[in-house]
Amino acid sequence: MGLALGKSGAIAVNFSQQTSVENIYAAGDCCESFHRISKRWGNIPLGDIANKQGRVAGSNIGGKPMIFPGVVGAQSFQIFSLEAAATGLTESEARVSGFHPVSLITWGNASANAMPDAKKIGLKLIADGATARLIMNIKLRFQKIYEVDPLVCPKCQGAMRIISFIEDPSVIRAILEHLGLWLVRAKPLPKAHAPPIRRLRSKASNTR
Repeated sequence: MGLALGKSGAIAVNFSQQTSVENIYAAGDCCESFHRISKRWGNIPLGDIANKQGRVAGSNIGGKPMIFPGVVGAQSFQIFSLEAAATGLTESEARVSGFHPVSLITWGNASANAMPDAKKIGLKLIADGATARLIMNIKLRFQKIYEVDPLVCPKCQGAMRIISFIEDPSVIRAILEHLGLWLVRAKPLPKAHAPPIRRLRSKASNTR
């Protein structure tokens, strides 16, 4: 069909979901979306983004002009009893986009200590060191993992702190396979907008 591709390898579109070929539109995982923080086009294959892009494409095809202004990178997932959510840019993405990232990690409880089953919660904030602009917010809520506090040493019971993260998927898989934990009791990853709990009711022009 001869559609132009973006730098990410996905189909290039404009804010109306139009491709490089007249009267041809693209939406969802196959096309790019505009990141409103990095000001760059990229491919972020998430269901709720596809939903909104589809509405925009359908509206324009039907003769009612509409645009999709872009995303902010909001996403969430769950691995066993670990829940994580993020929005914005990672430190590596921020550097590519011309920022000078600085970060801070803080830990606390998701509820008052007097409440039963209080869970650990970690918050990582990334800001642009040159302007103090906040560009990332990661929230990790630790639940009880086999009744073990992940921040307490199982040998000496001393408090532990995180000094580094492993982000390379191939390295993470190799470690988990060595420990015999890869795909153990795996569960489907939940969608960021959690449709069984809350339906996607926002307008297509809203960001994700």
